[in-house]
Amino acid sequence: MKTTHANSYCKLAHLFCALGLLALFPRAHADVISDWNDTAIRVIKSVNPNPIFASRSLAMTHVAQFDAVNAVVGCYEPYAAHLSAPGASAEAAAAQAAYHVLVNLYPSQLFTLDAALAGSLSAMPDGTAKTDGIALGNEAAGVILALRANDGSTATVRYTPGSGPGVWVPTPPAFAPAVLPQWRYVTPWTMTAPEQFRPGPPLALESASYTADFNEIKALGALNSSTRTPEQTDIALFHNSEAPGFTLSSAARFAVAAHPLRLTYNFWRPVTAIRAADTDGNPATDPDPAWLPLAATPPHPEYPAAHTIISAAGATVLASVFGDEFTFTISSPALPGKPRTYARFSDFPGESSLARIAAGFHWRNSTVVAGKMGAAIGRQALAKYLRDIEPPTIIGVVPSVKELWPPNHRLVPVTVAVIATDNCDPAPTAEIIEVTSSEALTGRGDFAASDWEITGPLSVNLRSERSPIGSGRVYTLTVRCTDAFGNSSVECVRVICPHDQRGRRNKAKL
Repeated sequence: MKTTHANSYCKLAHLFCALGLLALFPRAHADVISDWNDTAIRVIKSVNPNPIFASRSLAMTHVAQFDAVNAVVGCYEPYAAHLSAPGASAEAAAAQAAYHVLVNLYPSQLFTLDAALAGSLSAMPDGTAKTDGIALGNEAAGVILALRANDGSTATVRYTPGSGPGVWVPTPPAFAPAVLPQWRYVTPWTMTAPEQFRPGPPLALESASYTADFNEIKALGALNSSTRTPEQTDIALFHNSEAPGFTLSSAARFAVAAHPLRLTYNFWRPVTAIRAADTDGNPATDPDPAWLPLAATPPHPEYPAAHTIISAAGATVLASVFGDEFTFTISSPALPGKPRTYARFSDFPGESSLARIAAGFHWRNSTVVAGKMGAAIGRQALAKYLRDIEPPTIIGVVPSVKELWPPNHRLVPVTVAVIATDNCDPAPTAEIIEVTSSEALTGRGDFAASDWEITGPLSVNLRSERSPIGSGRVYTLTVRCTDAFGNSSVECVRVICPHDQRGRRNKAKL
């Protein structure tokens, strides 16, 4: 079990991406990733704190760092920048990539970013590796900036809300129009289309499931609820921070999945539904014209719950890297002085779902659907982009017996020690996959018995036997080393049964 802490709810990006980058690329010093994540959050917060735009900026920053460091480590399939610089400084590449993205997105923050870059680079030794790392970071960032330059995020799109039962309309207290309607058409990060993981429609207003969701949130999510516990209130408020970095650093990838569906289904928010329950055609839902949620309802349609998509996708990715059991503690500016601790990544999406219900602005079904969507998107991102493409490097293959003597036709147990490294898998597996011989498979005196048998992953029995003519017998053992992603490399080692003993050492004692 591993443990980490984040001293602000804004640090979820630090936790859910910076940690991921560090786990994938241990050569990059921890401070470089975490410091630039914090710098990105401060810059974004000072210019445009909209969480959806913030998630795009963070995603661009971290993907540029990913491709830059990956070019040094040579471990994973790159996202977009197909570069190779094995001798460059991964730390310099990560810092420069983040700087280059952020200074292009937020040129008004040049002074802050220049100071941050100077601080990062001054801690690194001068030399070719540092210079190459800086150039690499610029190049990787340039690729990502070009890739997202026309992604539709700044397009002007008109959105006119509808009317009637089940249809979203602006909600109190601000009655603001739907935010960022253009996000429906923004180019996805990992998906083939914005609606690739489109679920079925929201619940029918006359259904028993909708009735259950309606009555649950009417009681639990009300501003002055008598059924919501203090713990549930804390959870709702804790998760209601809209500070940049609330979302996972790769939230832009998953937000693109939620926003198109919201604007496709245009499902109403609980505050609208409860106030207008006399119009929904469901005799089991009673209206309350004065009902208000615990927290202000976000200005966009309800279905599906984006925060749960983001939480489930991020938890899926992180659990695959670290294992699900990973204890972390975070705090929230929306609930100061009350940090929360989680023992597993998988605990976070469930609590996020409860928070949206207890806050009074998401139906339970919406969070259930969103959790399934998020997990599926996370798995797809892992399969498509967090894919190791480099096989293990086999440094040495050493048999326990190098020579078989005397040639008495007996089977001799031999084990093989394999030394291998892999940038992405600390413990690649190894096995003997083949044995061949320079002589016939069966020799004199053993009839049809095999001259070898593989008895385990790295163990084999070899017959101490050779032809009376010739220079001796050579067994060739082929060993395959495989990493967690299925990449493999092979190496061969020989064990001989010499013709005679002249000049021979390291013989098996038979």
